[in-house]
Formats: sequence, C-alpha cells, structure tokens
Amino acid sequence: MAAGRLFFDGISRAALVVMGSDETSGRTPVFKAKSYARPGRRIDREAFQKQRLTDVLRVIGVGERAGSSEIALTLLAVELYRDGAVAQFHLVQHGVTGGPGDAFGLPRFEVQATDDRGTAYKERPYGGSGGGTDGGGVVWRMASAFAPAVPEGARELRLRVAEVVWSTLSGSEMVDSQRTAGPWEFRIRLLNP
Repeated sequence: MAAGRLFFDGISRAALVVMGSDETSGRTPVFKAKSYARPGRRIDREAFQKQRLTDVLRVIGVGERAGSSEIALTLLAVELYRDGAVAQFHLVQHGVTGGPGDAFGLPRFEVQATDDRGTAYKERPYGGSGGGTDGGGVVWRMASAFAPAVPEGARELRLRVAEVVWSTLSGSEMVDSQRTAGPWEFRIRLLNP
C-alpha cells in the first residue's frame, strides 16, 4: 500500500489516509479500512446531495418498543424537516453480563420507510453511538435519515427493520459476525387528532 493513498469508505464522504508499509517510509499499516456497505446496498447519494436537515418542522415522540429475548429496538422519535426526516432508535442487546466484549459486536441495519401516500423514501445511516453496558445489556443509539421530505397530507409513516447485522473485529478488519432476524415494524401517526 502506498503512503498517503486515499480510500473511500462507501458510505460517508470521509476519506481515510492509510499509512504506507514500505522500506522507504519505515511505517506499517495501522488498520485496513472496510466499508460497511454490503453487496447490493448502495446509498443513493443523489437523493441526499442537497439534504441539510437544518429546518425542523416537527418532532414526533414515539417511544414504541419491539423486540425479542435477544434484542429490543425502540423507535424514540421521528424528526420531520423541510428536506427530509430522521428516525432516532435505541437498541439494547439483552443478557450481556461480562461487558461489551460479550456483545454481538457493532450493529447496523437498514430502515425501509413508506407512507399512506405511496412515497418512495431513500434511507441512509445518520449516526450512532453506544456500546456501553447498563448492567444487563449493551445499549446503542442509532439514527436513519430519509429523503424526500414527508409530503403534506401524509397521515402515517411506516418504518420496518428486517434484520440487525453485527460486526466484530477480526485481526485488523471488521467482519459480519452475526445476524438477528426481525422484523421490527413501527407505525407513526403524522396528523394531529
């Protein structure tokens, strides 16, 4: 690998500078970058190119939990913006008593979004944090962004997560280690009563 060579991670627009490993530089690679994009999954960059998510129109508190004996996924809120929407999730892996090392790994999932008006939404990951234990499980916060904006007059937004894919570190690469099958489905009422 040449020193200073740029690699694109496939999801964000961040480029990673990977240190070279040759006799002239005397440096060795710190890690190998691996995309979280899996075969068949592509982020539609054009759909999100102009999206800024700065003009908040409304925040809908949901607090609906769906789960199994292994994990619980809670939709905390849906944020409606002039140019899109964001769904905020809380994910708990139950039964982890020895610490984060006993966890399934780093979670990721795709959210399919539809509404009662037939809008074709595109989805992309929009951040997350977590990994700490709460005494009985490992807790994560994750968000997904959607484009286009929810159309005026839409009454219901439907979100569906088919599975959660977990990745762990193997040597110097992140690899898929486990899958937890869903589905987890949420229906969000958009119009005030």
